[in-house]
Amino acid sequence: MKVAFTTQGNNFDAKISQIFKQAEFFLIVDLDDLQSYKAIPNLYKDAWDGSEIFCAQLVISYGVQIVFTGSCSPNASRIFQEAKIKIFEDVKGSVRKIIQSLENNELIPSQMPQTNNSVSSR
Repeated sequence: MKVAFTTQGNNFDAKISQIFKQAEFFLIVDLDDLQSYKAIPNLYKDAWDGSEIFCAQLVISYGVQIVFTGSCSPNASRIFQEAKIKIFEDVKGSVRKIIQSLENNELIPSQMPQTNNSVSSR
């Protein structure tokens, strides 16, 4: 399964960005092959209003199924919803901690609530 993390750095020790559009990077991770992750620079982070749509389209182009972020704008949320991509907001901590929680079955994507998109890493 491919997932995306909005981050302030380009590796697994990076913290999750608290605002989707203002992430420094989008870390695209295949949970079945952690060695082949991609750190995509967010060229739109300082752009005009509405640029979150371009950010969402960029993330979607990598074939992700889930996005982990601090918060996501209504515009980006709508784009993800149309693409049938789950968004989990209020995510805190590092990418590494979230992945460890997923591996330890502490966070199971299929069981995460759809209406309350809150996930915290431990």
